[in-house]
Amino acid sequence: MLGPPAREAALAFHRVLQEIFRQTAIIPFRFPTVLSDEAELTGHLNEHAAKYHEALGRLRDMVQMEIHLAWEGSQQSAPDKPTGAEYLKARQAEQAGLEKIAGRFQEAGRSWMHGWRQQVSSHHIRCYALVGRGAVAEFERALLKVEMPSTISARVSGPWPATEFVSEE
Repeated sequence: MLGPPAREAALAFHRVLQEIFRQTAIIPFRFPTVLSDEAELTGHLNEHAAKYHEALGRLRDMVQMEIHLAWEGSQQSAPDKPTGAEYLKARQAEQAGLEKIAGRFQEAGRSWMHGWRQQVSSHHIRCYALVGRGAVAEFERALLKVEMPSTISARVSGPWPATEFVSEE
């Protein structure tokens, strides 16, 4: 847990980033990114300047919206001590269910999206949508129409800097 000085520094760092982000695209460093001196910072920026310049130009009018999908508990209907095969089958079913819902969100927001990425984890999926700054409200309204089972939670957050889309890969 961060102590008072580090916590205040993190909050100040966040406020500065948010103020700049309100006006234009940014590629934030994670807090606390520690570089030994200004020369190391300059070296890093020089090494990645072309990539950052291209990304900032491409993402200038874009923001990232995040959708976090997770089960509200295990969906396993197997016995208390499932076999390995039963456990894996239940996990595959859970994952398939989450991916189906992620697909619904992707389809619902398609008209406002310029990109989509997903990160699959053991019991959840994080979806990242690249959306124009001026289309965030419409995008969020479209997502409200997605039908979901009560066993899955969905949390939509953003707008955020489009960090998942800095690289075009």
